[in-house]
Amino acid sequence: MVDSVTLVRCEKCGGGLRPHVVLFGENVPAPRVADCFEAVRSCSVLLCMGTSLKVYSAYRFVKFAKENGTPVVIINNGPTRGDGDADIKVETESVAQFVTCLLYTSDAADEEDSVDLGGRRIIKKKNINKTEAGMYVLSILVKQRETHNTSI
Repeated sequence: MVDSVTLVRCEKCGGGLRPHVVLFGENVPAPRVADCFEAVRSCSVLLCMGTSLKVYSAYRFVKFAKENGTPVVIINNGPTRGDGDADIKVETESVAQFVTCLLYTSDAADEEDSVDLGGRRIIKKKNINKTEAGMYVLSILVKQRETHNTSI
């Protein structure tokens, strides 16, 4: 149990300082929600990683994507609120390690930019942005599903 909490105060005005985040039970600012809906409306796939989607603030974007025909991919350790909406669901013990493995290739052994990951020599893909990373992850997952003719 916590015996006490000390609030950090502004040195100029004495007001309470807090992180620039939305805390549980608070509302997400309306302009931010509108921006998120627009981003989901214009994306080719919604990729949810490392979230249970228990909070409606996040889950509503999964629902919105499905209503608009946008594929939903969920990568998580354990069940999520959106599993029934997912086109592809990946169960993994480590989301970070899973995505890292997908963003690397094992084409050569002695490249300058290669690293050892789990006993495998892999080469880092260069200059990959967030959109390309998401699409690359999706393409790998779709190929894997088609190859094995099963859900992942």
